Amino acid sequence: MAGEGNTWVYDFAGSIVDCFRGAIPTDVLERASLQLFDTIACAAGAHDAPPVAAVRRVIEGSGPEEASLFFSGRSCSVVDAILANGTAVRYLDANDVRLSARTGPGGHPSDNIVVALAVAERAGSSGRDALSAIVLGYELSSRLMTTMTKQMSSDREWDHVSWSGIVAAAMTAVLLGADHSQIANSVAIAAAKGYALKAIRYGEISMLKASGNALVAREGALAAMLAMEGMTGPPKVFESKTGVIAAMGGIPDQHVLDDLCAPPAWTIRNASIKAYPAIGTSQAAIHAGVAIAAGGDFEPENVAEIVIRLPATKWTERTRTMPERLRPTTRESADHSIPFLVAMALMYGTVTHEHFDQGRWQDLEVRNLMDRTLVLADDALTERADTAFPAVLEVSLKDGRLLYSEVIETPGSPSRPWGRDKIEEKFERLDKVGLTAERIEEIGDACLALQGAPDISALIGAIRPGARPIDVSREADTRKDH
Repeated sequence: MAGEGNTWVYDFAGSIVDCFRGAIPTDVLERASLQLFDTIACAAGAHDAPPVAAVRRVIEGSGPEEASLFFSGRSCSVVDAILANGTAVRYLDANDVRLSARTGPGGHPSDNIVVALAVAERAGSSGRDALSAIVLGYELSSRLMTTMTKQMSSDREWDHVSWSGIVAAAMTAVLLGADHSQIANSVAIAAAKGYALKAIRYGEISMLKASGNALVAREGALAAMLAMEGMTGPPKVFESKTGVIAAMGGIPDQHVLDDLCAPPAWTIRNASIKAYPAIGTSQAAIHAGVAIAAGGDFEPENVAEIVIRLPATKWTERTRTMPERLRPTTRESADHSIPFLVAMALMYGTVTHEHFDQGRWQDLEVRNLMDRTLVLADDALTERADTAFPAVLEVSLKDGRLLYSEVIETPGSPSRPWGRDKIEEKFERLDKVGLTAERIEEIGDACLALQGAPDISALIGAIRPGARPIDVSREADTRKDH
């Protein structure tokens, strides 16, 4: 039954208030601190990336100075900080992912951590409130993905980042101290606009992939700011025949409302931190390749066939059939190409951002391995993990030997969670800012101290001082893979 105002968005706003202002388990807040640390590491790895440089050129001189640009020593408006920092976080495809072999990938909830940081810095929010907003972001992204995406007709081609407008609006509103009505209007404005097509990450993937979520989240934050100034949104944006559920091909029945307003499930516990800068569905396959490489018996010239077994899902089918994922032509397509990623793991014992910077998918030896690779769907793997995307790797050698590796739960997944030490190691591997180990440790300290911090100034200070200014010259866009 709809609450005050007889609208779904008002009830939904109530559930947002309950999550943000209610009791949040200590382990959930601690996990938010670690996800934050990992997210900043991903941004450090994209410091000089072409899309990040392009965004920073566009927002040069943006004002007022409300929020910090990561590692630049500069500030800009909240919405532009979300755009720039969000692009940096997403560029490497190294930030966290929600995975399930049964229900499928659930996007990258850490994309919206930049919203919490930018708004909390402007508002002078406490560290706990910043972490609570991050937790809220994970809750809402999961809830909207599972509830709304299920409503989509098969012919709808909306990308999962589409829901980040609503998520960012809610995060912004609560950090700015919005009341129930203002939160409802923030969500209503965001839900009425700001969606994205799946074309962002399909076919020959473009540089826009890095900014896809940030552009939508930016609009969501703007929606909340408008609501705080008295702007109202369409009150029946969810349930009307012209609302978002109908537009997505769904039916706005009571079950949908119940799901939207469900109590917190603390879904941040189900997020996987990635070891490698690559699509989430590749992580187990990469780990399997790394394990085979460590055995010392792999020689590219001795390979007869490589078989990668993945869960029997539509995501595996895309890997098997999309030409751009079998023969990538851009950096963005390469980090979605499981045959390429496994080839890197086998040949080099790892996958690094340097492999992409160097355009390794164009190497003849790598192409030969990819041409000998088969990706097969395996029903048995689908049933073996709820919070991972498992893989079996079989390398048949010309001399008759078989190299075999199976990875069901990847390191960094909910069943094998990473702590601070592993994230620090990842930070050092990814870093392109030129940070010292002491500086990385300082950032980690600041993230983990947020629960008791009066504001987030210590963290912002750790990110800002002494950073090498980003190269925003147009020469930064000159890479051989573009």
